[in-house]
Amino acid sequence: DSASLWNFTLVPGWTREEVAILKLALVKFGIGSWKRICDSGCLPGKLIQQLNGQTQRLLGQQSLAAFTGLHVDVDKARADNELR
Repeated sequence: DSASLWNFTLVPGWTREEVAILKLALVKFGIGSWKRICDSGCLPGKLIQQLNGQTQRLLGQQSLAAFTGLHVDVDKARADNELR
């Protein structure tokens, strides 16, 4: 894991509102459902790579494999990760 991921900061090009929308989209569509999130139009202009990268930061880890397909509250998942 990259130590820089543990210090959450907004990625350049992301507003706080967009991050909040992404969090809701992850609950609705599931982690890894990047195409569905893009196709929903809730985050216009965002690319799949941007959604993935921001989600890595939100969860505090580079590998999202353990979360793929899960509809989770990323704030709760991150809090759990920080306890490890």
